[in-house]
Amino acid sequence: MKVEIFTFCDAAADYGERFSIMGAYDRLFSPTAPCVIERAAIVVRIRFQQSEQGTHHVTVVLIDEDGKVLGKFIDDHIPVAVPPRPNALRIGFVVNINNLMLPKLGEYRADLVVDGHQIGQIPLYLDKR
Repeated sequence: MKVEIFTFCDAAADYGERFSIMGAYDRLFSPTAPCVIERAAIVVRIRFQQSEQGTHHVTVVLIDEDGKVLGKFIDDHIPVAVPPRPNALRIGFVVNINNLMLPKLGEYRADLVVDGHQIGQIPLYLDKR
């Protein structure tokens, strides 16, 4: 399996075979903390090969720099049935998040985990403006 897209953004839409991603970022600014992000999204797309057919447990969690889990945004069992053509299957998610609370300035990360194995990680920095 291969991670094709894994990003934070302002907004996103899933049109089946296409994503519309607006305002991808890894750094936010705030004059104070805690900071509430009114609207955010996480976009994920994973490509599975024939040999990876079956049901896979997919999770995306947000973690602070102390290792504390702040939220679990995807926690699902996904059936993967790869067609003979194109010999791969893309599975995608758009997770819209309202009122994302970042309790302090610093570094956060989102981990993408499939079947207990981390296959992706993206940073999110909250800096003072």
